[in-house]
Amino acid sequence: MMHKTLQPICNAALLLCWLIVMTACTDDGALLPKSGGKPYEVVVTGNTEEAVRAVSTLLGALTVAGLPQREPTFDISQTTKGIGQATKYARSIINVNIDPEMTGKTRMSHRLDVYAKPQIVINICSPSARQLTTDIRSRQDDIKGIIDRFELEAGITRLSRHRNIKAEKAVKKMFGDVQIWIPEELTAMKKGHDFIWLSDNGKSAMRNICIYTYAYDNVTLPEGAARKRDSVMRKNIPGETAQMFMTTVHSPAPTARTTQHNGRRTMELRGQWVMKGDIMGGPFISRCLIDSTKQRITVAEAFVYAPGTAKRNIIKQLEAVLYTFK
Repeated sequence: MMHKTLQPICNAALLLCWLIVMTACTDDGALLPKSGGKPYEVVVTGNTEEAVRAVSTLLGALTVAGLPQREPTFDISQTTKGIGQATKYARSIINVNIDPEMTGKTRMSHRLDVYAKPQIVINICSPSARQLTTDIRSRQDDIKGIIDRFELEAGITRLSRHRNIKAEKAVKKMFGDVQIWIPEELTAMKKGHDFIWLSDNGKSAMRNICIYTYAYDNVTLPEGAARKRDSVMRKNIPGETAQMFMTTVHSPAPTARTTQHNGRRTMELRGQWVMKGDIMGGPFISRCLIDSTKQRITVAEAFVYAPGTAKRNIIKQLEAVLYTFK
């Protein structure tokens, strides 16, 4: 028999355990298993082969802009078995169902962390395969955007746990009010005038982040930003000889778009770089913070050198870094 003096202590312990369990259960996604697969791997499933094939074919034709070689936006696998044990833990799932009793056009919804974490599940329902084929083409950008945002947020979440604080302090010291999260594996650093280059010095795939600033001086955007990039990189990232230096590929020209990011006017450039006088090259993405008050433009750029290797996931991983730039 339990001693009477121990009863209150045991009751308190049981209550504490119950509170811990209840707290864990209410923490959204806390008890979910880890999802399987790599970023941008998508499982398309559903209740008819025709519907699954229609969505898979459409998404499978999408390619990533700005890369030196053609790479698909998604790596797609298909099954008509629906969401079961074989698919429910996938990282990204598109579940397509044909419901003849449904009326109207194709409907689409999505949810995060349904069976695993991180995970995105997109549900598409249509009254017929014919209606699906008609409607789905106009929704491909929506589907791509949903998965892109999911992967970007997952990348930022991972980055938040694996940061190079020492490098971040160096950036803060040089650029003042600039903040950016640096991946912990980027440990090599080179400093110049208003310039920092961080790299992991990878042998098969080298990941790089550069931060630099220059005077606005009525720079014409985006053409002027690309020219400024050339002058900054030529000075700070030379090759093995004086005749070798990094430059931007201008044909095709980098793509540009201007947005508001963290309350500041931001321009994004996507394109390719090459090493003049050498065979090195690869993709780059830059985010330019435009400060019209101080007449300064501050740039965070990611570039990749990975000869003979798929570059989509590498540059996408570094793109998440740029979204912490403010």
